[in-house]
Amino acid sequence: MVAQRPTMSDAQEYLRIVENKFQDKPEKFRTLLKLLQDFRARRIGTKDVITIVKDLFKGQRDLILGFNTFLPKGYEIKLEDVKAPTPITVGFSDAISFVNKVRIRFEDDVVVYNTFMTMLNMFRNGRMSISEVYNEVNVLFQEHNDLCLEFYHFLP
Repeated sequence: MVAQRPTMSDAQEYLRIVENKFQDKPEKFRTLLKLLQDFRARRIGTKDVITIVKDLFKGQRDLILGFNTFLPKGYEIKLEDVKAPTPITVGFSDAISFVNKVRIRFEDDVVVYNTFMTMLNMFRNGRMSISEVYNEVNVLFQEHNDLCLEFYHFLP
């Protein structure tokens, strides 16, 4: 049996289900929409999408498995997998360079830079999940897609 590509109505139904499931947490729905836009525009890879969806919908087996419909052939989210996809390896100097780029870009708006640094510390200390960081960085750098794209390389 050949799997059919999902239709627009399949996508709309899935989004409606997600939106209803998270009525009290609209940021999750917005995160999913941004993730789908980035995935469709190829700003983020399939393995990264899988990692973020598993974290975003943690505890929501139906939503995680339902997302498989939209993954390219050869990819599937398996809940029994305990290992996350291997992240792109970036060095310490790459991270320092990126943080300096953010600092320079926002030298006239230190609130953005300080917020970014606070988010990094919160993630490092386990007080923010990967999906929360992804969502917040998208909002924080909304007019700076190049920074968003570069930042994705640092996500685990």
